Amino acid sequence: MAAVGFYDGFFGPGIGSFFMLVLIVIGGFGVTQSLGEAKLYNFSTNLASLIFL
Repeated sequence: MAAVGFYDGFFGPGIGSFFMLVLIVIGGFGVTQSLGEAKLYNFSTNLASLIFL
């Protein structure tokens, strides 16, 4: 999880696509559900970085 946080904080763009791909391939979710989950995870990582920094 630290690697995802580092990537999101350093690069930023594309992390939502990464989340979506991981949820489809590893999590077995469908496209619609993985898109919704990725939005939630992306918001969470942005909020955590805002609080941390």
